[in-house]
Amino acid sequence: MLNHLDVWKRCEEIAPQLSRSLAEFEASHRDRNNSGSVEGAILTTWCLLIADAKDRKVSLSSIYLSTLHSSLEGSDSIAFPAEFREGNSPEDWSTFLSGIHDANGESICGAEAWVLAQLSWGNHVPSMSFSLGWLAFNGLRLQEGLYPVCPPRQDSSRLAAALAAAGPPCWDSETLRELIGEYDRNQSPDA
Repeated sequence: MLNHLDVWKRCEEIAPQLSRSLAEFEASHRDRNNSGSVEGAILTTWCLLIADAKDRKVSLSSIYLSTLHSSLEGSDSIAFPAEFREGNSPEDWSTFLSGIHDANGESICGAEAWVLAQLSWGNHVPSMSFSLGWLAFNGLRLQEGLYPVCPPRQDSSRLAAALAAAGPPCWDSETLRELIGEYDRNQSPDA
């Protein structure tokens, strides 16, 4: 298992790159304006997520994701939590979580793309669904002692294409899963 001190240090090192990359992706591919304020909200949320991961509080529960989404939106997540909709496309969140657990057990490793695709395309939150998914799966990775994964800024077109394939009408996350795995391998300290 990796040294947790190295994992937390890596979280600090990638924070600016991660927040910039996610904000640019939101602005370029998800019709989100004002990437400067979005970048700040992502950075703040990343710091909160790291603290939650250290305390082993990160989960895919709708309550936790609602709080995380509120932080991304820059609102007071305790006083005004964002609504998280169960959704129905392609399945509701509870059924999705049950399927993830059946397929992958307790580990997020290998299931990151499924989480990202479902949050991006499942209409569970009204905005910043891509960033919510990316941060959520990284929080779970951190709790497992795995390094976080950051989408390379120069690869946003390939990421957008893989994310599109993971949505309607095909719902095929394999290309996205392979791409996240590639990012993970390339960013590993052993690479």
